[in-house]
Amino acid sequence: VLSVLINAAAGYALAKLAFPGRERLFRAIASALVIPGQVGMLPLFLLVRELGLVNTWAAVLLPYLASVFGMFLIRQYVLGRYAAERAMLTDLLATVGTASTGLVSYNGKSFDLPLLANRCRMQRVAARIDTLPHLDLMYTVRRAYRRHWPDCRLQTAERRLLGLQRVDDLPGAQAPAAWRTWLCERDTTAIARVLEHNFQDVVSLALLHRCLAGAYLGQADSPLDHAAIGRAWLDAGDPQRAQRIWENAGESLSDDGRLDLARLYRRQGDWASAETQWLALYARGNAAASLELSKLHEHRRRDLRAAMRYAGSCTPDERNTRCSRLRRKLDATPQLTLRLSLRTR
Repeated sequence: VLSVLINAAAGYALAKLAFPGRERLFRAIASALVIPGQVGMLPLFLLVRELGLVNTWAAVLLPYLASVFGMFLIRQYVLGRYAAERAMLTDLLATVGTASTGLVSYNGKSFDLPLLANRCRMQRVAARIDTLPHLDLMYTVRRAYRRHWPDCRLQTAERRLLGLQRVDDLPGAQAPAAWRTWLCERDTTAIARVLEHNFQDVVSLALLHRCLAGAYLGQADSPLDHAAIGRAWLDAGDPQRAQRIWENAGESLSDDGRLDLARLYRRQGDWASAETQWLALYARGNAAASLELSKLHEHRRRDLRAAMRYAGSCTPDERNTRCSRLRRKLDATPQLTLRLSLRTR
């Protein structure tokens, strides 16, 4: 009973009362929700031992008089009315809507954030939350694994990268109905499962972020799309790291990745390395590599016959155009040679 009273008073104060430092205090309390309870067991035991409360009722009761989850739940419960949506949005923006805040989500860029922005507009709440730095891990996962996975849903990423399998998890599609039941009937049965689902989402985001950081450095045990990861580094302005990713991929690098690596070599002026990649792809019947080899022999090697040979393996449209031009050049070559020899005489 005492724990309920303390949590109710603290949650109500955090929701309704305006006092200096309220938002910072709530951020500190909310951040503690992502810390597993097992992490605090040893520090709690050491604290109880230092206070001389080992093997006493006080050691059982005192640590649980104030619960972080209880304060959070009461705070949300107090705001649990449709009429309080404006106050809730204002409070949310005061918590996360600062210039120094960054957002991390999974599919939030195309779903959660636009929905939140629309609710702010409907409630006439000035918000620029869509301008905050935002890392949507769904796109990060999709870029690295879409060639190897059947889908890139969050639970698929949890299972394949983290080894986690959710048990008796409430599907996200049922969350709106659970919230409505709670608001209208004050039935907390389903809403507790929503909170568990959201808590697991937050924990998984933190673990995925660490796991994906290693994957984008090429340090992953599971199959990766090295070509896409290298392009991500290239787009980020780090061609050296992109080159290392592609070179270290070895035989697992796709044909698209080899073409990207060859283009990078060509940009650096390393024509020999670029030609090596193109020849390996040409041996496998890659039309794009045939085109690059044809250009190389036509414009740099001045070997029109070799350029013609490689042009024959290009795509039909490109083959017709290039072969026609190369035939005209070859037909003109004997006449040009004769003219030059006459001039020298």
